[in-house]
Amino acid sequence: MKTNESANKEYQAAMRNIMIGAVCFGAGVGATLVGTTNFSGEPGVHINLPLMILGDALLISSIPLLLKSNKRLKRAVDIYNDGLHSTCIQRKTDFSIALTENGVGVIMKF
Repeated sequence: MKTNESANKEYQAAMRNIMIGAVCFGAGVGATLVGTTNFSGEPGVHINLPLMILGDALLISSIPLLLKSNKRLKRAVDIYNDGLHSTCIQRKTDFSIALTENGVGVIMKF
């Protein structure tokens, strides 16, 4: 990807989105678990509502970032592959039936 500048930029942007999305997702899971866990040992449900809301918000905000990074990765691969097709030499493969040393055979030239 480093040889194709525009594909590399898309790839770097996708990796940045993945990193931010993964950190938000991990922090959201942690905050939600801590917010809903009863550390006091007393019977009854003791929910830390602000921490749970923060965790849920982080979880929800990570989803679009991860989806966007997936689209950017696909776009980077498409840009890179299009660049490969334009720089490579495309030769035509030729099949023919001809007489050979061993008799009639198929000759393939590429």
